Parts: sequence; structure tokens; C-alpha cells
Amino acid sequence: MSPSYTCLTKHTDHEKWNVHGVNLGGLFVLEPWITPSIFYQFINVQDSDKIGMDMYSFCKALGPVEGKRQLNAHFSLWVNETDLAKLSQSGITHVRLPLGDWMFRPYGPYVGCTDGSLAYFEKVLNWCHKYDLRVLLDMHGVIDSQNGLDNSGHSQNVEYIVNPPQYVYDSILTFRHWPIRAGNWMGHYDIASKNYTSWKPENVAFTKQILFQLVDTYKHHPAVWGLEPLNEPWEYTPQDKLKDFYYEVYEYMHQHAPHWKFIYHNSFRENIWSDFLLNCSNVALDWHIYQAWNIERYGDQFLLEADNYGNYIDMFKRNGVQIVVGEFSMATDNCAMWLNGFQDNLEGFPITDCKYAPCPFPYIDVKDLQRVNPILSPFGTGFSTPRMGTCPYEGQLVIADAELGFLHDLTYRKLRSFEHAQGWFFWNFKTEMKKEIGWNFQEGYKHNLFQGTVLQPYGQFRFMDYLGLLGFVLLAQFIIVYGGLQCYRRFFKSPVRKYQYVRVEMPATESAPLHMHKKYASVGNVLDRTGYMSV
Repeated sequence: MSPSYTCLTKHTDHEKWNVHGVNLGGLFVLEPWITPSIFYQFINVQDSDKIGMDMYSFCKALGPVEGKRQLNAHFSLWVNETDLAKLSQSGITHVRLPLGDWMFRPYGPYVGCTDGSLAYFEKVLNWCHKYDLRVLLDMHGVIDSQNGLDNSGHSQNVEYIVNPPQYVYDSILTFRHWPIRAGNWMGHYDIASKNYTSWKPENVAFTKQILFQLVDTYKHHPAVWGLEPLNEPWEYTPQDKLKDFYYEVYEYMHQHAPHWKFIYHNSFRENIWSDFLLNCSNVALDWHIYQAWNIERYGDQFLLEADNYGNYIDMFKRNGVQIVVGEFSMATDNCAMWLNGFQDNLEGFPITDCKYAPCPFPYIDVKDLQRVNPILSPFGTGFSTPRMGTCPYEGQLVIADAELGFLHDLTYRKLRSFEHAQGWFFWNFKTEMKKEIGWNFQEGYKHNLFQGTVLQPYGQFRFMDYLGLLGFVLLAQFIIVYGGLQCYRRFFKSPVRKYQYVRVEMPATESAPLHMHKKYASVGNVLDRTGYMSV
């Protein structure tokens, strides 16, 4: 191990963190697939400067006044105190909170647009403390993007093209992103040569200053548990520069907040960390493991892979590296709309037919989806888009069991394997499309995917279970009392009083059918009335 990356405190065999967490994704770093209704307003827009597909372009397209209005409404509704209370009641112990560097020192289009984020961030921290949830501060997005994706706040290298008139629809706006995307945080990456041609030390210095500010400001906050200095730096990030960045933040955190945990992402490379922070106390590598991008479509393969996660984690531990699974889900496909970007997709995805359901309606005051009119633009190089008011949410899978039974088995096997690690964070705590239970912890928990796991062992009653049992007892008591009263009235009833009925003539205008006078009232299912069918 390089002497420059040595531990400041040593790990002990008795150090066990027991993290059972979720991510609060989509709150401060917008992602179109998590909250699609916020991005409906950019469908069929022809001006590329007025299209929002990530946090950066959202603020650029709307401007500081309208952007701030929408974001503040979003903050107050996407994560609230009730959400955090329910997470705590469900057995969740930790939350991973994605942040953007723009929240603390706004730049570019963020100036004015994100002014309310810092106040709401502190409100979330205080709620977490109230419900005994410990918080991992995760720097999810940084200036010029560490990976070129929307989850960094700024999709890099998006090129818009207006199609020529010979297309079916003239002047359709298209774009390409995936073939040319790059992480430009550390420097300018040249797609043609696949190398960095220049460096941006001012960007790295800016991010470190923000992280140091986080440490200094929140080191005494009782809810804050740890720091992750950078989420998912892409695989072409120069490893020496990345390690130097990580280590400087680690040193500063150890000096000023030694009780915090330090979590660093593996940059999608598992073989470059053999010389970095080995056998350290309060340090772990962040591993993100998803099956949604798997090619195979047989359920048994997903289950066998989940069983082997424990062996993979143990291999790292034998080499002196502790693991935290910072992101995972139960999704087995790419069908969730805009998962790979707004109106875009990876080449070849989704690899299965997708199920469709009615798209969610906006939860804040924004323009709704055009549920009948065709969508003409913009379109990326891949396909993921609403269809006649419905949105894709899940794919087909070859399984021997019922779908919920399979997902329950998959959940059980993953969490059993993850017990080899220091803990895990499910992505995400919720999604706006409730049918995406593989991505949505709240809905998955409602569907009993976590029964039999560490969150809710079989035979263990939680608060909501006791409420259900109490309701059953009260209902049984009501039935007994009501039945007794009916028996009493049957055998000891008083004589029935007889009434004489008199016919009263009703005016013709009142005896006519209701719809003759209110023919524009809604009298049936909207799909039947418009002639469309749900998919």
C-alpha cells in the first residue's frame, strides 16, 4: 500500500455498523425517472434552451424565479416528516442523502433557482434526528459532472439536432447523449482519443471546499453519521487523482469529525483499491450493485447472483476493505420510464417488452402530460417515452413463481448476502410511479417484500401490525354487540307501526333522466368516454 494512503485509525474485528438504510433520491438532485411529472412540461418543446433533463438544465430552462417556485414546492412534498417517521417504523436505521455542490455555493443557472434547498436540507436533518435516523451525506453532483449523467446534476455533451423535412414530422427535435457523454469534473475528456486533454484543478478545489464546509458546519449535528465525498465518478476518472482527492477529504474529516464514517465509491472499478485505506476504522468502500441492466431474463439467474454477493463482499474484507452497499434495488429490467435519461435510453435497452400503466399526475403545480396528443420531441438515441397517457414501468421475466413471490425471494437473498457487509442503502425510498415496486421501498414494504428479512423477521410485530390487530378486535366486538341487538329485537320487538303512502305527481322536468339536463357531467370512466384503452 502506498504510504500516502495509510489509515489514521485501525479497524478492529468487532467493528460492526449494522446499516439498514434507504436513499432519499430525487430530493435535491432531480432525476426525471424518479419524479417524471416535474419533467412533463419539457415534452414537445422545440427550443433546446427551454428543455430541462436534469437539475442544471431545469434551472436554466425555467429561470431563477419559476425554478425556485417549483423546487420549493417539490422539496416540501417529496420528503416530509411523515415519510421519515414511516421509514423509522419500518426498521430503517440510516438514510443516504444525495446533495449537489450548488446547494452550498450556487453557480450558473443554480443562482436563485435553488435558494430554498439549504433550509430544507437542515429541516430534513432535524427530522432524521427526531426519528433516530442516521444520515450519510452523499455528494451526488459536482460542477461539470463527475460522470456526465443526469444523476450528477448535469448531463454532459448533449447535442441537439433538428431533423430535415423528409421525416414524417418536419422539424422534430432530437439529441444524442449516450454515445458522447463524459465526466468533465476533473478536466476535459476527449471522446475521440478517449483521454483527458486538459485538467480543471479549480473544479476539484471547489468541491473540496464544499466538503470541508459540510464537515465544519454539521460535525456536531446529532443526525449526521458519515460523508461520501463523491457519488459514482465514472470509470475513466484518473485513479491517482481520484485517490488523492478522496484521501485529502478523509484527512480533513478525521481531523475535524473523527466520529463520522468515511465512505468512498469504487468508480465502477474493483481492482484499483488494493493500496488505498486498508484495514481502517470508520472507512468503507461503496459498492453499487444493480440487476436492472442484466441481459439474462431468467429469474433463477437473478437469485443465484444474489446468493453470491456475500462471497464477493468477503473477498474484499479479506483484503482489508470494508463494504457498504450504497445502492441496490429489486428491479430486473430497464423499463422504468427515463431510467437512462429524459426521453432517451441506452442502445439495446430495454431488452424486454414493458408493461404500461397510467402516468402519475403532477404533485406540484406544473403543466401536466399531454395524455392524448402525440409526443413529437425531443427524442434521444434510445426510446423511453409516455404512450397515450401511459408510462412504462416494468418488464417481462421468466419465473416459476408469482411475481411478488419471486421479488420477495430476491429481496431475502440480497439482504442475507448484504449482512456480510457493514450495511446497505436501498435505492430509492420511493418513486412517483408507485407500480415500480422494485425501485420503491415504500411500496415494496407495503407488498411484504421485506418480510422474513432483518427489517421484519417472521413473527415480529411492529407498530402498524398492532394497529391492525386492534382494529380486528374492535371489529369483532362490534359484530358481537350488533348481533346481540338484532337477536333481542327479533324475539322482543315491539309492534310495527303501519304507515299509509300517498302518491305525489312529479313535474316532467324532474322525472327526466339526469344526463338529459347535465349531459356534460362526467358519468363514466374516462377511458370509455374517449375511446382509449389502458395498456
